[in-house]
Order: sequence, then C-alpha cells, then structure tokens
Amino acid sequence: MLPPFLPYLLCSSFDGLSFRTPPLDQLIGYVKKFTEAGVALLAFGIVMQIIFGKVVPFVGGDIIGNITAIVATLGAQGLVGLAAVGVIYAIFTGQQK
Repeated sequence: MLPPFLPYLLCSSFDGLSFRTPPLDQLIGYVKKFTEAGVALLAFGIVMQIIFGKVVPFVGGDIIGNITAIVATLGAQGLVGLAAVGVIYAIFTGQQK
C-alpha cells in the first residue's frame, strides 16, 4: 500500500483554478539553482585567482590547485577516472530544460 503523501509529492495537484507545482519538483528546482550558483561562484573564483594570483582574500583557498589535484587523481586512476569524469559530465549536462 502506498503512503498517503506519495501522490502529493509525485504529481501535480489541482488547487482551485490553478495547478500547483509538486513539492518534489520544487526541491529539484532548488537543487538545480544552487548547483548553477555554485558553478558560477567556482568560475568567478577561478577568474579572480587568474587575475590576482594565488592570494585572493575573499575566495578562501587555492581553487586552481584543488581542481588540478582532482584532475591528476582521476587521471592516475585510468579507466575508472575516465568513467568518473563521464558521470560528472553527465550530471552537469543532463536534462537541461
């Protein structure tokens, strides 16, 4: 037997004269927006580090060094690293509406 809240989370419901967005779709929308904001902040940090060098007070770390370390680690793993890059790429480019 399905829990009584499951249909509410998974499908649109009629509220008077307008359709409400289901909460699960709202949550997915919020996660997408936070991810987009994170990628934008990451790009901003990379540009600032390129312009000002390694010491950028408001960035809070060595972004380029961290990305280089991640890429080196994935590259050292061979086929597993290549698969991980493919999965990460699919996550960031999949199902754009």
